[in-house]
Amino acid sequence: MFYRPNDLPDYKKTIEIFRETAKQYNIEPPYLIASNSHTQNLEGFDHILNFEPQLGILSNAFNDSPSLKKLFQNLKVGIFSPFLKVYDYAKVKKLMAERRFKYKFLPCVFVGWDNTARRGKNGIIIKDRSVQIFKDSLENAKLIVKDYPFDEQLIFINAWNEWGEGNHLEPDRKFGHQFLNAVKEVFNEQ
Repeated sequence: MFYRPNDLPDYKKTIEIFRETAKQYNIEPPYLIASNSHTQNLEGFDHILNFEPQLGILSNAFNDSPSLKKLFQNLKVGIFSPFLKVYDYAKVKKLMAERRFKYKFLPCVFVGWDNTARRGKNGIIIKDRSVQIFKDSLENAKLIVKDYPFDEQLIFINAWNEWGEGNHLEPDRKFGHQFLNAVKEVFNEQ
C-alpha cells in the first residue's frame, strides 16, 4: 500500500523493481495498491484506494491564513478562531460520496477527523461524527465491491487509532463500542 506514491522519485520504477524481484525469487508478485489521497494519476498499480477523508476537496482546508470567513463560520458552532477549518461530518461524507472516478477503486470509510493536536490553530476538524452515517458508508462500500472478484473485495477503514487526529475506531467515553458494533453489524450480515 502506497499512501503517497508520488513522493517516490519514480513510483513506476519502484513497481517494476518489486515485480522483477518477486519474479527473480520465484514468489508471487506483490499486490500493489496506491492511495488517491494526494494525486489522481496512478498508473501501473493493481488497484487504487479511494482514501477518506479527501481533505483536498474541502473548501480552504489547506489555507492556514486567518480570515473573517473562518471566524464567522466557526463562531456559528461555538469556536472562536479565525484559523481553524471546521466542517460537518455529514456534509463532508456526502461531498465525498458524490465524487465520481473514471477508474475502479477500493472504498475507504473514515471514522472522524481532528488534527488540532498535531497542527494546533491550523488544524482541520470534521465535527459531529455519526455512527449511523459511518455505518451507511460501510454499507455503500460493500455495494461498491460486491461485483469485484472475490480477492478484490477489500474495504478500508481509516481509523489509524491515532488519537492525535481524532480518527479512532477504538471505544471511547462518548460513543463506547458503537463504531465497532457498526462494523460488526455490516459485515456479519448474510
